[in-house]
Amino acid sequence: MVNTELIIYQYNYFKNQAEKATVQAEQERIEKDVLIRDLTLKVIQSYLETLLSQSLVNAQGSAINFSIQLLDKTEKSVKIGVTTPSVVSEVRANLAREKQQYHKDLLLKKATLAQYMNYSEYNILKLYDPLLESNLLESKKEVYKENSINY
Repeated sequence: MVNTELIIYQYNYFKNQAEKATVQAEQERIEKDVLIRDLTLKVIQSYLETLLSQSLVNAQGSAINFSIQLLDKTEKSVKIGVTTPSVVSEVRANLAREKQQYHKDLLLKKATLAQYMNYSEYNILKLYDPLLESNLLESKKEVYKENSINY
């Protein structure tokens, strides 16, 4: 009698252990899928932020032209004695800051995107505008396949 109860108990124990292992494997698969989706979203978000930064750098040209014109005007004002030379230094500093600000942001965004994509050389990472490139997704898939780990 005790022997049969022990056998039934062990059978149920092993059956429960097998079900538990199956549930844990399914849980780990779901967690992996969630991590992959999270990484995909981070890559997409980082890519869009990098495109925005690149657009800001491209649009910065007009702001720099305005600052150069302002610098020229200020230098002329100093020559005729209307303003002080310190104003010229301030305008030059503003121009230098404008030139560096967007480029630093773009490099940071590229580094973040390269990190998410497991791409080691972010300095040579080239971004393409999706409105201009029709084969953007194919090239990104190839880069992702080359740099991804198979699960």
